[in-house]
Amino acid sequence: MSNDIPAVSVIIPVYNAAEFLKDGLNSLLKQTLREIEIICVDDGSTDGSLVILKEFEKTDARIRVIHQENQGAGAARNNGMDVARGKYLAFLDADDIWESDYLECQKKLIEIYPDAGIYSTAFYSLEKGKRKLRNVLINEHTHFLVHDYFKESVMNGLSICWTSSLCLKKEMIKEIPMFRVGIKRGEDLDLWLRIALNYDVAYLNLPKVFYRTGLSDSLTSDYSKNGEFPYYEWFNFTSESSYYRKYVILVVYIHAKNAFIHHDYDTCLAELWSVKTIVWRFKWAERLLLLVISWIKSK
Repeated sequence: MSNDIPAVSVIIPVYNAAEFLKDGLNSLLKQTLREIEIICVDDGSTDGSLVILKEFEKTDARIRVIHQENQGAGAARNNGMDVARGKYLAFLDADDIWESDYLECQKKLIEIYPDAGIYSTAFYSLEKGKRKLRNVLINEHTHFLVHDYFKESVMNGLSICWTSSLCLKKEMIKEIPMFRVGIKRGEDLDLWLRIALNYDVAYLNLPKVFYRTGLSDSLTSDYSKNGEFPYYEWFNFTSESSYYRKYVILVVYIHAKNAFIHHDYDTCLAELWSVKTIVWRFKWAERLLLLVISWIKSK
């Protein structure tokens, strides 16, 4: 490992990602910004992911591999951040891919907006061989400051910040607690929310990341109530944004919808009833369908 301080520390939590792991790592090694360190945290993989990581570690001095017992993505990222030496932190999920100039673009965004709390970009989603453009915001400029993260996210229909498409200042984690541990989904959204309560988001309105979605075995595949962060706890926070409550409702709705898609009907109903305003905005047919399913399961 070089003693030079890297411009960016890239943290990759890995759990049973052997099928796509090499694609993500190769996209890192092709980055035009070379002054980086790559911290791979294996979260107790059982599929050969650790062997792949060790092979890459031998080929590039910038790569460092850490192994931990299975604790979830939040703990893996936290452990990576603990040893990171860079001034800025970037996160790449093991099954995602970056364009070769992704970190170079993030560096330029940081230089233009040094006081922002989060640096984020648009991206493509990849599922079943299809590519869809995501999170391109309505704005005439290629890059800009988002002053109200909650409003933009509501208007966009989902959060404008996704883990593999953003950077943070390392000093930010000294001010704001890191990823929550003990949950398998939502610890990232929770951290972005807590940062966005007090900081602007610098945004690049160009897709620079490829997200794989719909995978069944990863750090973030548990849609059950025990696996996901209880988003309704965010109602205990306060924000000057008139869209804050709408944002929380949106996220709970998305969680309930995903639980429904994954046949976890109990979690779906529980989440809808935890924020009743969502239920009353549902179409009656959809609400009735969920109630009937719950009744059938109880028999």
